[in-house]
Formats: sequence, C-alpha cells, structure tokens
Amino acid sequence: AAGGYRDTDADAAHEEQRPEAVHDEWHVKRLTRDHKASDRGEAAMVRAAGGIVLFGRVQAQLAVSRAVGDLEFKPYVSVVPEYTCTPLGADAAGDDASQVLVVACDGVWDVISDERAVALAADESSPQEAADAIVDAAIAEGTRDNVTCMVLYL
Repeated sequence: AAGGYRDTDADAAHEEQRPEAVHDEWHVKRLTRDHKASDRGEAAMVRAAGGIVLFGRVQAQLAVSRAVGDLEFKPYVSVVPEYTCTPLGADAAGDDASQVLVVACDGVWDVISDERAVALAADESSPQEAADAIVDAAIAEGTRDNVTCMVLYL
C-alpha cells in the first residue's frame, strides 16, 4: 500500500485547480513491503518450508512469497502477514491535510510507482474512478499479473 497526504493550506495559490490535482505538494509514503520470492529473507522463508526459489519465483512459478490463495503452493507460501501500524486520517497528517490511501496487488506495483499511483488517484473525483485509473494505467504499462486496486480518500 502507498499513502499520500497534501497540506490543504499549501494550495491557496492554486485556486483555479481542484486541490487534489496539485501533485508537487503531495507527500508519498510506502506503507508496506513487497513480499517477493526474490527477496533474500522471503526466499529463506520459502526454503525453510521445503520449497524452492528459482528465477525469483516460488517453485519457479509464483512471484510472491505470501498469499491467501494459490493453494497449490502451500506450504511454501505463507499466509502469515507482515504488518506495521501507520496512523491515518486528519490527525495523522495535520488537521488541514487531505489524504489518499492506495491498496493494490503486485500486478499494479510491478509497473506503477507509489508516486504515480497517488498522482493518478488525486486526479479523480471519486475513489472508484481513482482505482479504475490506476488499474487502467497498470494494464497500459503491460502488467502481466492480476490487477486489483482499492483507493480511499481520508
């Protein structure tokens, strides 16, 4: 997931634009870590469970090392999440801040940067339109994986 916030007071000079469209003042932060089989620690976890990592993929097929589905890769792929706690909402970024949260699968993050995802989300007028824009951009960039995205305006 990636999040972004924008100080609304900084937008006073951009009165003719929707505040959400001012990207140079968004502060973007990665909120999660990709769980790829090519990561040294994740590969060690797969191997400890009796699996192999070949070509950066579990059993030479699956790029991620943690998943809820993909039953044919159990027990090598973990369902145990890695999580962090990050405050969100107006109190976290300041009372005069707008925030956007983008939650997407690896098919998006493989081809779309955090900054671009927040910029795409900020250009839209609803979370559904923002998610659609990010999915469309990932497909246009040639992702070869499944593409799922959810956007929240906080």
